[in-house]
Amino acid sequence: MTIAVSLAVVGLRVWDNALLCYNEENIDKRERLKVDIQIRLLTWFHGLLMGTDAFGNRYYQHKSCKRQARRWVIYHGKAEASKVPPLWNAWLQHTLAEPPVLTATHSWEKPHQRNLTGTQQAHHPHIQHTKTQHYEAWSPDNEPQA
Repeated sequence: MTIAVSLAVVGLRVWDNALLCYNEENIDKRERLKVDIQIRLLTWFHGLLMGTDAFGNRYYQHKSCKRQARRWVIYHGKAEASKVPPLWNAWLQHTLAEPPVLTATHSWEKPHQRNLTGTQQAHHPHIQHTKTQHYEAWSPDNEPQA
């Protein structure tokens, strides 16, 4: 009961600080653990599970907000924003009023995948280096006379 009362006293200020600090890379492990515990406790006391996605991310909404309800995601694994599918991203940003439901996809749609930049699976175009140039470099000496 004491924890619930102290969390209610601290309120959304701690929640905002926890969300701001969570994704920063320069905080140490102790601070990250502290923020993670704060987020988990606040989710447990004030969060209403709205759904999950194919990546295992869980999406929450504040139980009793009178204004526009706060929404957040607890990532499965490493916190990376590119793992949030487009429909869930729209819901998080209050573009959609209701959480998205899984519907049949079109034949031309590809499944969502996270950002692969900097990984072994990133796209590396095949570039042929030749000694001949396919263009003529500009120089002020070659400018046509008017």
